[in-house]
Amino acid sequence: MINDLKATLKQQVDGLSDEQAMQAAQAATGFIKDRLPEPIGSRLEELVDGDGTGDLDVNQLKNTVSGFLGK
Repeated sequence: MINDLKATLKQQVDGLSDEQAMQAAQAATGFIKDRLPEPIGSRLEELVDGDGTGDLDVNQLKNTVSGFLGK
């Protein structure tokens, strides 16, 4: 997923190098992760750092978020 974000940044910002796009993607996801409650932030990190092949159990993420929200 981080590579998808990097690619999106490169498409939207002319002249952005691969390294700059990766740094921006990592900064953005770090910013978001640090502002989420711990169980959700960890899951977000797993999702972003994964290769998109399903290493993250989406149902587990849903349960974590639902539990945090009391639903």
